[in-house]
Amino acid sequence: MLGADALRCRLCSSLQPGMPCMPQKMSCNSHPPKEACLSITISYGGQVEQKMLGCIQADNKKCGLMWDDPETGRHAEYKCCSSGDHCNE
Repeated sequence: MLGADALRCRLCSSLQPGMPCMPQKMSCNSHPPKEACLSITISYGGQVEQKMLGCIQADNKKCGLMWDDPETGRHAEYKCCSSGDHCNE
């Protein structure tokens, strides 16, 4: 961790299936309990299509959200964590 209350979160996105999250070594800082690390996963047919990692306000209503789009068949899942540095990987 970055000091008494700072948390380092992975910051990147993977915009194509099977591609690594880029840039590979970038981070953002959050300050719990007001902020958290975020992981957004978008999948189609059970296969991950996109992944986005970053920082978010911890009180954001998206934390814990799961959403299915009946028109496209895609599934989105928003996960927030503050358990340790890079907990969103």
